[in-house]
Amino acid sequence: MNIKNTGASVVSIGTIIILPDETVNITEAAYQDNAAIKHLVKMGRLAVEKSGTVAPAKTEPPVDETPEEVTDETPDEKPEPKTGKKKKE
Repeated sequence: MNIKNTGASVVSIGTIIILPDETVNITEAAYQDNAAIKHLVKMGRLAVEKSGTVAPAKTEPPVDETPEEVTDETPDEKPEPKTGKKKKE
């Protein structure tokens, strides 16, 4: 069974680490009907490929990727760096 990580976080299945957008082949019988894997598929974090096609993952609504307005303004005063020491007055 091929498992694809469709989420943004690293997924660990036993000793196997699956990075985002990575697909791994899991041959161990213990993971074939694993409840945790089924839950992650239901949440849209994993997609399972059994017969040559990846099961559809839950899709999230599109994100508005309009860039924020950038200005050339700089603050008049720069904040003093925090050193963890008290100032002597």
